[in-house]
Amino acid sequence: MKQYILFCLLLINLTFISAKPVLWHEGSLVLKTKEVLVGEISIESEYDLILHRNNGKVNVYPAHKIHAAYFYDEESNINRKFISLKEAGLFNHHQLLEIVLRGEVSIYRKQKSWTGNSPSDADGYHYFIYQHDQLIDLFKFRSQVYPLLIEETGNMLTTFMNENRLNPNSSADAITIIGFYNSLKKEDQLLARH
Repeated sequence: MKQYILFCLLLINLTFISAKPVLWHEGSLVLKTKEVLVGEISIESEYDLILHRNNGKVNVYPAHKIHAAYFYDEESNINRKFISLKEAGLFNHHQLLEIVLRGEVSIYRKQKSWTGNSPSDADGYHYFIYQHDQLIDLFKFRSQVYPLLIEETGNMLTTFMNENRLNPNSSADAITIIGFYNSLKKEDQLLARH
């Protein structure tokens, strides 16, 4: 009995030690119903939840009820945008992802659970490519996405990569390559309109 009580006390202490403080940001939350909630929000990406606080009242919204969330991150001096994305599979699972790059091919990221409140961009996140309604790990860029981009753009993308010494095996370079590809696609769309 003593061992059980000691174990429970140890477990409670570990829970309090590992609990991180809730970070609030002024922002807005757009629900799937298109209702917009303004106030303070806290992104709990580890649990795919967003906390919304307004006039002292806190509500919890799971990812399947969320369309998007927006806030200004003063510490990083950046506007952050999150979306809720449904993963198809055995179970319909929604997850919150931060938008890194939007376009024909998008880049999203999700904070790793162990990184704390100020993760590094390189090591604190899992990065994903979103193309043709599929979420692909950024590490698979070289094998699954890059060949299709080269096929569509040919010499333009290759020239850009050579001039900027970009390596499709590097995650940071892959994001730059996708950004350039998206700009080419955007130019094509503008030319097609005129």
